[in-house]
Amino acid sequence: MPGLHGFGNWVLSTTASILYWYGIHDSQSGMWVFRKSIFEDERVRPKHDGMPLSQEFKIRARRYLGRKNTAEVSVPYRPRVGEAEINTWGDGLLNLRFLFTHRLGLTRQVTEWGLEK
Repeated sequence: MPGLHGFGNWVLSTTASILYWYGIHDSQSGMWVFRKSIFEDERVRPKHDGMPLSQEFKIRARRYLGRKNTAEVSVPYRPRVGEAEINTWGDGLLNLRFLFTHRLGLTRQVTEWGLEK
């Protein structure tokens, strides 16, 4: 992982830990798995479909399912094969903004499947 991305990952993960205390050490990892059954609980369904989707899934799962039903399994980072699709500054700032707006309850609903009834 390039140095700037590693630093950004640290900033975002540390910010998420401070704001939410949800116990996830790598909030930016795209390596995650959820059981399909978690979508039965509408509170867990994310409202975002952009870059913050991964963070929101993890935050909502920990908040509504608890630590007993969720776990983080660390995966090693390896050199990327191919070009990264991430916009370093734009995506990083979007994720950072999401952490604060979500914490303050200002997250707007974007996805159709995340709408509250």
